[in-house]
Amino acid sequence: MIKKILQTRRSIRSFKPDAITDNELLELIEMAVSAPSAGNRQPWLFFIIKNRAVIGRMAEVIRLKSDEMTQSVSETFRQRVKDYSAYFTRFEGAPVVIVCVWRDF
Repeated sequence: MIKKILQTRRSIRSFKPDAITDNELLELIEMAVSAPSAGNRQPWLFFIIKNRAVIGRMAEVIRLKSDEMTQSVSETFRQRVKDYSAYFTRFEGAPVVIVCVWRDF
């Protein structure tokens, strides 16, 4: 089963605009919560973002910080870093974004 999952995994470069149901989201979160962690602490919080304006603002902030970071890279590698940073905002076209945050107890 694991071999099949790994061999058929695909990277997503664009998303369908189809909404995902709340039940599907909750099922995904329930599966994620059971993922192993150090000391079996499961120290994560999940935020589900559906608001298009909030998702857009998240991407905007990431783009600004990526541009700022790119300026600290030597001129030789600056364009490569800039090109790569486009991957950081791929979520912008998704109908929903799930943010996982590590929390300390």
